Amino acid sequence: MHTAAYTTTTTWPPATNTAAAFSDNPAWADQTSRIQTEKRSANSIWEEYTNLLNDPNVSLNEIDFVTVARSVKQESSPTSSSTSIKRLQSILRQLHQRQMDSGFVLCCNMLMHLYLENDDLARAKLIFDGMLQAEKTPSYVSINTLLDGISRLGTLKDVRVLINTLTSKKLMPTRAESWTRLIKTYGRFHQEEDAATVLAMLLKDASIPHDIECYNAMFEIYKQEKQPNRAWALYQDLRNDPLTVPDEKTISLLFSILKYDDHKERVNDLFKYLVDAKMTIRTQHYLALGWDPLRVLRHRLDHSEPALKTADYNILLKESVRGNRFTDALEIYSTMKANQVKMDVFTYAIFMDALIKDVTQPADFVFDLYDNMTHQDDLKPDHVIFNNLFMACARLGDADRAVGYLKEMETRDVAPNLYTVNSFLSALAQREKPDSHDVVLAKALWQQLDHYDVRPDARTYNNFLVLLARYTKPKTHHEIEDHKDDATDKSTDPSASPDSLQEMMALYTRMRQQRFQRSKPDFLTYAILINTAVTQGQIRRSMQLYRDAQLSDIKLNISSYNFILNGLAKDREYHTLLNVWYDMKTYGVKPDRMTYNLVLGACEQLHMTEMYMAVRKQRQLDTERLDQLERKREDRRLRSSSMKGARPDLLESPSVS
Repeated sequence: MHTAAYTTTTTWPPATNTAAAFSDNPAWADQTSRIQTEKRSANSIWEEYTNLLNDPNVSLNEIDFVTVARSVKQESSPTSSSTSIKRLQSILRQLHQRQMDSGFVLCCNMLMHLYLENDDLARAKLIFDGMLQAEKTPSYVSINTLLDGISRLGTLKDVRVLINTLTSKKLMPTRAESWTRLIKTYGRFHQEEDAATVLAMLLKDASIPHDIECYNAMFEIYKQEKQPNRAWALYQDLRNDPLTVPDEKTISLLFSILKYDDHKERVNDLFKYLVDAKMTIRTQHYLALGWDPLRVLRHRLDHSEPALKTADYNILLKESVRGNRFTDALEIYSTMKANQVKMDVFTYAIFMDALIKDVTQPADFVFDLYDNMTHQDDLKPDHVIFNNLFMACARLGDADRAVGYLKEMETRDVAPNLYTVNSFLSALAQREKPDSHDVVLAKALWQQLDHYDVRPDARTYNNFLVLLARYTKPKTHHEIEDHKDDATDKSTDPSASPDSLQEMMALYTRMRQQRFQRSKPDFLTYAILINTAVTQGQIRRSMQLYRDAQLSDIKLNISSYNFILNGLAKDREYHTLLNVWYDMKTYGVKPDRMTYNLVLGACEQLHMTEMYMAVRKQRQLDTERLDQLERKREDRRLRSSSMKGARPDLLESPSVS
């Protein structure tokens, strides 16, 4: 997956945090804890806390427990979250026993945050339900936290269950912020009617002061659902609202929504409002109208508007890259240099990303750009810069340069994060000429992941699997046949597999044991493992992996099916081959020419004349799609060959023996 530089993403945890809720609590405004936390580690604080807790002469108060809980929460990381969770659970028990309700709710919020950081919505919901069962009133932070978690990890049913629960217990929030979150959550599930109902209820309730954010949340949904008429009607309501006025975000959203509308007078009305309200007409307003970045640049330069700043050029560059307008990005970059507008780290990162994605440009330019940036004393490379460098190395298959940049990260005190680790492993995996030392480097980095607080995701595992697969020497047909001379099933005997395949299976087992969904095997994991197992003559192992994928409800691509069918054909397992063919039809996986050839070959071997004729007729009716598929594959090969350092895809379909 190619991550664009400095794109806007949803971050976790959300902006509202338990520390803010703590400081807003009037009951604790003038209190301080006896446990000092400044410049101390969570372990040191925890040790003092346990000593005080066990001291019969000391009585801890509510703020002491909350102070320790905050230190536990703040120092939690992906690799230490289990310890943090256990500590918070321990503090919760103490608070519950002492009936310290405010601290109990606050610590529940922290615990929900930790569970959601680990993608564990089920346990977060249990904490919320536990508060209700203990007859503790959830705070607005509790509700916001759970709504954010449901929006990211849950379902529409989860939203409705939560709202029904809050309504039945008369616990609906009294802050507009929570209602705005609910509107956004409904938008996440494309429920614009429910979102509109929530907004109407909020605006009708005079006891809850509302602001422009609730309107903007609804405009976001209308933009998502391409509803210009409903958006314009809401804008009219907003203009008639004596308590709220549109802000720049409102206008930008409306411009972007009106791209789907033919009423030009509405656009003129918006511009008039901008002028009357003395708002600055910004670069993003023109882009929201649907103007391409070059048109915006030329318009702003020609009309002597306020001088374009670095941030304006960054917005235009980013929009060009997002729309795959790489030539436009180059012209914007050249104009920026010609006008002597200073580039910042964001500019370099965005333009590097453009060079990496544009296969017509040599990836070496990325390294030249980096060298130019490092000669400027006030610019320091960050994770995004190094991530782009690793992606350029991956495109060129230049693992040696990637190793050099990894060492440079250490020199510059930039600790690897998940994205840089993935990009580095990808660079190693795509080296043009395999080097066994790459596996040693990858293993050394892997052992440091805990130190860097990096939890590997599926992409991390998959990159490592691809790297190992490259050093798993395929067995010849004769080698496979030589292992069938006795009754022992070598394909399921672990000692019969090469070391690298065994390592791959160990990684796969580790992935399956992960609690977090983002670290579990995906379709690419199964594709890599199945293809490698087949090339090793491990047909039964490949079939077990295939069944695992089915049980996990993971749909494999046609390449993986062809590997399995080809392996079964070589093993003369024709009946099993046809069963897999039936599975393909059940799961809606469309065959290609190789698939048809393998199935027809199996029918011929089994003397299944009627089925042979039926499959052959199906192939004839499928000719147009098959031709189109071949053209697309040829286009991909041509694009791939235009990239320096390109090499055959490890996941390409096998040749039929």
